[in-house]
Amino acid sequence: MSMMNSNDEIKGACCVIQNSAGKYLLQMRDDNEGIFNPLKWSFFGGATEGHDPELTMIIELDEELDIHIYRDDITFLYTDVVNGSLASFFKLNRTIEWLSFNLHEGAGAGFFTVDEALKIDCAEHTRKYFQKLKEENSDT
Repeated sequence: MSMMNSNDEIKGACCVIQNSAGKYLLQMRDDNEGIFNPLKWSFFGGATEGHDPELTMIIELDEELDIHIYRDDITFLYTDVVNGSLASFFKLNRTIEWLSFNLHEGAGAGFFTVDEALKIDCAEHTRKYFQKLKEENSDT
């Protein structure tokens, strides 16, 4: 995963979320006008809108999934380009199961293994994460 210059402005944040079986929670993006990656599977997250990336994740997970977290509940993974702007990627430090969240944004949600995620129509930044993860796991 590439690390970008910390002096560049972060415009978004994404969160890697897993369940107890190790599957990854992804959002089917809406097909609304002006939305990035319409009808593609993606990590939950959003634009920073003037907030730091950690606070953005706290707000987005609350708004999109009714998941209430604190800064200590997420771990920074890396920063990369998403839709032409820099975004910070985080991992939720606890598992999430069906019925422990309420979907408020997106056309749907699903849990996927790495191999399953690589077979569905994912946003570029999401596919890139899973490809890198698969490469890293095949080296061991």
